[in-house]
Amino acid sequence: MPNFDAIRLFATVAIVLLHTAANGVNRLAHGSPDWWLANLIDSACRAGVPLFLMLSGALLLNRTHQSATQFYRNRLQKLALPLVLWSLFYLLWSALKAQVKHQPYSLDTAADQLLAGAPYFHLWFIYMLAGVYLLLPPLRQFWQQLTPAQQTLFCWLALILQQSLHGLYFLLALPEPPWPLWALGYLPYLLLGAWLTRPQQATPTRSPLLSGTMLLVLIGISAWLYHWQRDAGLSEPFYYSYHRMSLPVLLCALLLWQLLQPLSPLRNRLLQAIRRHSLGIYCAHPLFLDLSEFGRQLLAQAGTPLTLPYGVQLLLQTSLVLPYGVQLLLQTSLVLGASLALCLCYQFAKQRWQQRL
Repeated sequence: MPNFDAIRLFATVAIVLLHTAANGVNRLAHGSPDWWLANLIDSACRAGVPLFLMLSGALLLNRTHQSATQFYRNRLQKLALPLVLWSLFYLLWSALKAQVKHQPYSLDTAADQLLAGAPYFHLWFIYMLAGVYLLLPPLRQFWQQLTPAQQTLFCWLALILQQSLHGLYFLLALPEPPWPLWALGYLPYLLLGAWLTRPQQATPTRSPLLSGTMLLVLIGISAWLYHWQRDAGLSEPFYYSYHRMSLPVLLCALLLWQLLQPLSPLRNRLLQAIRRHSLGIYCAHPLFLDLSEFGRQLLAQAGTPLTLPYGVQLLLQTSLVLPYGVQLLLQTSLVLGASLALCLCYQFAKQRWQQRL
């Protein structure tokens, strides 16, 4: 049985690290050593979203004991409230940020963001996931009616179609489809996860050393491609190597799956908590990332506030002169820890509320 917990844990941490490193990619001098470090880390973490979807396929497409009605009820309870509450929160957060930065932000802007399925930059995934869950029961019924050979053919044809259409999207600079259609492009990742974990599927025998070497080469290629695209003056959506459906990201996700699935079960309570609250951490972490970036900018521009205790001043001043890689790890740890703490506080409050009822 693959170690799904290790894969989910990696995907959760990778997405937080990705968004932290992306600030460095956008902020640091292009082509500098620190920029290259941020670019390499960013490229290495792009497989987080595909891994989440492959997990959904592995856990849900091969399942037979749950009816469509039960599935929709369970997913609605799990996804509806976070989608609504976090959408509203980040719209208010965007309005507050705009006011602080003296930028325009209106109800029309908020409505446009909602209709686009992206009230904040990361929430596109939750909106896309809602479409995936809507399509999953009929897809599961179809998948389970196929023979093993037909499943293999269907899975790889879907991936080839995904990669072909995605390549045309970048080549022709086509407009992005509306968010209700996003799920269609990501369904092949679910099929891939289900195919990799079929009962009759043989366990890959590739050497971990070989898989790790191939992964590092792919990460280097992705980082170099992004560097080349930036040098060529291309802009979004032309950063192909960074996209979640690009071929390098797909191959990285496959290699990471092979490297992570044989690992021993998680024993550490902290790691188990991160894995268990992956959805909450995903939704919450941009808030703390914004706060940490805002604090860094204040410190860089105006120095450490004298009203802070001396120990805190010393710590903050020291952090500004640390190597970028250390700063990145510290910021990621703080953002991840704060997001997990918020999830645990919410869980505690929910349990107390239920006990009172």
